[in-house]
Amino acid sequence: MELYDFQKKALALRVIGHEAELYFYKKTPSGYVLISTDKIDFKNVVQKKISDTFASAKTLVSLPMDFFHFRLIELPFSDRDKVLPTLPYIMDAMVLGRSDSYTYDYIITGNSENGGKKFKALCVYAEKERLKHIIETLRAFNVTPHVITCASISHVLQNTDFQTPGSFTEPSGIDTETMGKLLAEQFNKKSPVVNFCRGEFKPSAISELSKKQFSSGITLLLLSALLITVYSGVKIHLINKRIKAVQSQLSSTYREMFKSETKIVDPYAQLQGKVKQMRDTRKIYDSLLPLDVLLLVSKSAFGKVALTETEMEGSGVTLRGEAESLSLLNTFTEALKEGFSDVKLVESKPGLDSKVKFMVSVKNKLSAGVTEK
Repeated sequence: MELYDFQKKALALRVIGHEAELYFYKKTPSGYVLISTDKIDFKNVVQKKISDTFASAKTLVSLPMDFFHFRLIELPFSDRDKVLPTLPYIMDAMVLGRSDSYTYDYIITGNSENGGKKFKALCVYAEKERLKHIIETLRAFNVTPHVITCASISHVLQNTDFQTPGSFTEPSGIDTETMGKLLAEQFNKKSPVVNFCRGEFKPSAISELSKKQFSSGITLLLLSALLITVYSGVKIHLINKRIKAVQSQLSSTYREMFKSETKIVDPYAQLQGKVKQMRDTRKIYDSLLPLDVLLLVSKSAFGKVALTETEMEGSGVTLRGEAESLSLLNTFTEALKEGFSDVKLVESKPGLDSKVKFMVSVKNKLSAGVTEK
């Protein structure tokens, strides 16, 4: 049996369902003495931590008997160093599933009836996954078990004919004081009756596993960061490449649209300028309303003035034509003032058949207002 020195103080937990009874001990010359008890609830949302005084204490955890499986066997030798490695093979045909999914311990109960060198033993075994779950739960409450045993087995071996069916059940009626003494016996012995804190369940092995898990987590985090950085770099490179391709295509398209331009610095900005210029020009031409201008001119002519040419540029309109006489030309210019602004007789001179040739400039009131806006 593996030995364990509990030094000056010790803590024992008796797990019962979703609760655990806590037994606090101190070491005296006569052995370990119970000094206080407490209780924790594993289902409590706010986990109650063990006090700092006993958080560093060596801890014994006693699990209920229904957590374990029991089998009476015969062994050809009693040397623990030889028995423990062979138990999985001995139990291979007696357990459900794979024998390596269990962890084993045993208790020598006597010699075989037919003599010889065979020994009677009680094999105690438990599922590894359930044991891992218990250890993880205890660690969440700041408890690191150094011994995992079943104190009730000692009570059964002392008070029950364990060879009868159903004898390996949790004894009832054990009060806190009696259980405190049973747990103290585990401390005062050189070794507990059984101990499942060995191999992968040793505290050092669990700590090493936690370190490996932490190291794996850090490695995974760094790898994720590296992948994100690489992905971001590739994405930025592709975006820059796409931008350059769009700029090249825009420059090529601008050259085709405006072949007379030789200096292309920023095709996007230059194209925006061209579009703005075109929109302004379109506003002017949309506001000229040529038919309306001609209608106003025709109303002012009274049939005595003939227009030979009409020019429109911006809000300005230039009218050329012939009038029957100079007085009719003056009447025509006065009539234009009703529909136009800035009416000016720019030129008048004699024409054929005593007619007067003229050139009059006016401004379209509607388009002048739009241009000012």
